[in-house]
Amino acid sequence: MAVPSVKDITRPAPGLYKRRLVKGGAWQPVKLFLQPALDDEGRRADRAPLLCMWTPDATTHHRGHILDVWPGLHPITQREFDALCHGPLV
Repeated sequence: MAVPSVKDITRPAPGLYKRRLVKGGAWQPVKLFLQPALDDEGRRADRAPLLCMWTPDATTHHRGHILDVWPGLHPITQREFDALCHGPLV
């Protein structure tokens, strides 16, 4: 998977990213992905899929939270993502 050359900061997109939780801290892997929307009974709903965010700490389906962190995400390759998942890079 190639790393996008330019990121549109107004529109979160599925992909692999990294971020720092604090200035100068270790990089953390982040994956944005689409997941089908489900109804109350767990069946696929007839609406747009949800943009979800995976981090080593948790998975969130809350789009507002993704919009909060989106500007600080840096696109990365699958190789760098895999390396970050196995330990922090400084």
